[in-house]
Amino acid sequence: MSLNLEQAGDIIERMSGDVADKSLAAGRAFSAEGLKELQELHELLIANLRMSLSVFLSHDITSAKRLRRAKHRFRLMIRRYSHAHVDRLHQKNVQSIETSSLHLGLLGRHEAPEFTVL
Repeated sequence: MSLNLEQAGDIIERMSGDVADKSLAAGRAFSAEGLKELQELHELLIANLRMSLSVFLSHDITSAKRLRRAKHRFRLMIRRYSHAHVDRLHQKNVQSIETSSLHLGLLGRHEAPEFTVL
């Protein structure tokens, strides 16, 4: 479990670096909606990782069930935000088009730490 938490931390650190490197190098910015979605996912991911650590240390069944529900909500949120991004592409939102690959990649990478600490 501790190795998985360390791997999750490494993934999060790489994601943050990738966003800065790729978006700044290309001179592109996420749409306001897309950035808000990514920030919300990141905050929720950190909260879920903290909860995972708490469950690991406490062995509390109630907390483990709460974590399982939180992870399910997180996966649903990723799916909803993926659809919202595609909707922005259909609306021809220039910022969404320019950052689409990075945005979708980050959505997918947010799932990796979630499953690492399952």
